[in-house]
Order: sequence, then structure tokens, then C-alpha cells
Amino acid sequence: MKKFKYKFNTLTYVLIGLCLALAVAALILNTYFLCRDGISSAANVVYPILQYALTYFVALAVLLLLVSLLLSSYYSVTKDTFTTCFGIIKSKYKVQDIDMIVLDKTNPKKKDRLAVYFNNDTYIVIVVKPEWFDAFTDALKEANPSIRYDIENPEDLPRDDDQDGSKKG
Repeated sequence: MKKFKYKFNTLTYVLIGLCLALAVAALILNTYFLCRDGISSAANVVYPILQYALTYFVALAVLLLLVSLLLSSYYSVTKDTFTTCFGIIKSKYKVQDIDMIVLDKTNPKKKDRLAVYFNNDTYIVIVVKPEWFDAFTDALKEANPSIRYDIENPEDLPRDDDQDGSKKG
């Protein structure tokens, strides 16, 4: 099995870090208020028990979700399956259902984009380091040699002066 780690951008790392900090702060504050006030000071003890339990549950769920996102986000290729794992969300596809891999270089403002197209006209955009594009493509083509590979370049796009979409030149 070949694994390719998911590549998060800087903004995503910052947002994950902020959410992790908020979850830890919620756990610390909840524990502080629980120790300071207790649950017996309320007229009805059910409300504080629910409040503290729910706060712990939500904060721990957010922590687990975000940590799993950081540690377990990858693509893997075996001889039969192509797996995408985004934290706790996992999807498996048959390698035989892959029709084509396209490396899109047509947008000069954005980085290159790698996409895997399936026989049922759906596709997945692959988010790995650009240095891994070739290794990822090779792993899929090794598992299924009938997969087509295409590179879309800016010069492949029709120019503005083309009326019918054909290239003149």
C-alpha cells in the first residue's frame, strides 16, 4: 500500500490551531467552574450536570475530530482500492472504476490541480504536495494500467480570438 499525506494550506492549519485552543480553553474553564461552584449550589442540580457534561462532550469531540484530521488525512492506493481518508471520514473506491487522471495547469493564478475522474462522471481533487503528483499517478497506474493520464496546459485553451474554439496559428 502506498500512502500520500493530505496537504493542508497555512490558513487551514491556523484555523485548526485556533479551534484546538478554544476546545482546550473550554475544558480548562469548565473544570475551573466545576471545582469552584460545584453542582450542589444550584437550586436544581440537573441543569449544572447537563451543562458541564455537554461542555466536556463537545470540547472533547472537537479535540478528537481535529487531532484525527491532522494525523489521519491521506490517500492510499493498493492493487484493488483507492482510499481517501479525511480525519474520521473514509471513502473507498475500486481502482478499476478510475477512468482518468488530469493534471490541470491552466489557471496561472493558482497552483496545479490533480484530479481523479471515475467512470460514473464524478471526480475527486487530490490535495497532496505537487512533488508527489508523479508518484501518486504512478501508484494508480500501477494498480490499473488502463487509467488515462492527461495534462491540461494553458496553451491548450482556446484563445479569445478563436470564434469556433479551434486553434489558429
